[in-house]
Amino acid sequence: MIENLWIISKGGLPYFELRPAKSGTEKVLLSGFLTAVESFVREATDNEIESINLSKKRFTYSIDKDLIFVICTDEDANQLMINRFVEVVKKEFWKKYRKEISTDLIDYAVFDSFSEVVEKMISETDFILHCDTCGKLIPDEFISLSEGNERYYYCCQSCYTEGLRNHSKSSSMIAGSFLMCQKCGYTKPVPVHCDTPMHVEIIDEEPKLVCHMGPSCAVQDVPSHCGVGMRLILTTS
Repeated sequence: MIENLWIISKGGLPYFELRPAKSGTEKVLLSGFLTAVESFVREATDNEIESINLSKKRFTYSIDKDLIFVICTDEDANQLMINRFVEVVKKEFWKKYRKEISTDLIDYAVFDSFSEVVEKMISETDFILHCDTCGKLIPDEFISLSEGNERYYYCCQSCYTEGLRNHSKSSSMIAGSFLMCQKCGYTKPVPVHCDTPMHVEIIDEEPKLVCHMGPSCAVQDVPSHCGVGMRLILTTS
C-alpha cells in the first residue's frame, strides 16, 4: 500500500504531500530525505521511473519536466503497478495544475484538493499482488483477468491457464493484452494476429511474440522501450 506521495520541484521545494508529517522531527527528516532524493536524481533522464529500497520501504521516483514525483510503498508492492500509478498521478497533476506550476508566485493551498484525487486512485489500485493459483507474492510481471467486479492475478502462464479452468465465464472473456515498459511504465497495444493478441514464447533462447496458432504461423520481436524489452501484460474483461 502507498504510505505517502510527494511532488517536489527540482530545487527541492515540496508542492504536495499526501499525508503531511505531524511532528517537527518528522518534517526535518522528510526535508532532508527529499533534498537527498532531489540531489541524487538531478541528472536522471526525464520520465524514467526508478526506485530505492530503504528499511523495508520502497521509494519510487520519476522526474517529469521540472517536478519530481516520489512515492513511498511497502517493499512487497508490485513494481509494475507502482509504475503505472506514477504515470497516472503525473498525468492528473499536470492536467489540474499546469497553469499554477508555470507561474512565479504559487498559492500552495491550491494543491490540497489533489489529496482526494490521489486517495481515490489508491482505493482503485491493487498494489500487493498474490497469485490466485499458487499464492505466491508477485513482485513484478503478472497476468490478470477480470470476471464481473472480481480481478485475479497470476504469476506465470501455467498458473493463468489453471486459473482459467476455475472460471466458468473464461471462454467468453475478451483478452485485453498490452505491452509495458519495464522502466517507465509506458504501454502500447499488443500486435494482433489471426484475430487474437499475440503471446510471448521463448524461441531460440529469446522471448518472441507468437501467434496463438503457433510459431509456424507468425513470430515477431518483442519491442523495446527505454533500451529494454517490453513486458506482456494480459488482462481480460
